[in-house]
Amino acid sequence: MPRRRRGYPVALMISIDNMNAQIWNIYSESIKSDKKLSDRNEYNFYESIVDEIRPRVKEGIKTVLIASENRNDYENFLEHIRKHQSWLIKGYELNTVSFEYIPHPARNVNEVKEIINKTKFHQSLQKASIEDVQQIMKIVEKRINKPEDIETILFTLKEIEKTVYTNTGHRPEYILMTDAYQRNHRRRINRLLQIAKNKKIKIKIVDNKTVSGKRLSQFGGLLCLLKK
Repeated sequence: MPRRRRGYPVALMISIDNMNAQIWNIYSESIKSDKKLSDRNEYNFYESIVDEIRPRVKEGIKTVLIASENRNDYENFLEHIRKHQSWLIKGYELNTVSFEYIPHPARNVNEVKEIINKTKFHQSLQKASIEDVQQIMKIVEKRINKPEDIETILFTLKEIEKTVYTNTGHRPEYILMTDAYQRNHRRRINRLLQIAKNKKIKIKIVDNKTVSGKRLSQFGGLLCLLKK
C-alpha cells in the first residue's frame, strides 16, 4: 500500500472548547492530530497552548488557526496573548504570529473533515499564511535596498549549504523557498531542511503561484536570511 504523503508543515490548528483544547498539525497535503490539553485554571490552560505554539514559531510555523463554536473562546485566548504573551503578535518581526478564527469545532477527525469540506477553511488558511509570508518578504525587500544589510541574505543553494553545514559566518535564521524549487532540488533540499531543522533554523515553503512566490522566484526561488 503506498505511503500517504504528508507534505511540508504550513500551520497549526487549535480547537478550543471552554477549558479543553485539541492540537492539529497542518501540512501541505495532510492534517495530523497532536496533543490534547485541559486545565481548570484559565491562565495555566492558555499558557499550555502557548507552550505548544512556541516551538513551532522557532521552526518557522507562524500561522495559527483557532477553531471553536464559541467566538468567546477565541477572543479570550487572544486577550490572554495581548496581556501575557504579546511577543507573539507584536514582537520581533520574524517571530510574529498570524491568528485566524474558524467558527467550528475541531475536536476530532470527523469535525476536522467537516471543516475542510463545508467551511472556508482553505481561504482562512491561505489568508493567514499569505500575511505571514508577506511580512517576511517585506524584511527581504528592506535588506535588499540597504547596502549594509544585503550581505545578510544568501541567494544560492551552494552558499546556504556551506553556511548551514559548516557554521561559518553569520548564523542562518530563515530559509525561504518556493514549492517549485523544493520539487526541482528535492534530494539536496531534503538534506538541507533536515539539518536546518535540527539547528532550529526557521523554514518557510511558499506557493510559487502567489505574489510572494513569484517575487521569490525572481531571486531563483531560494533565499536565506542571516541573523543580523
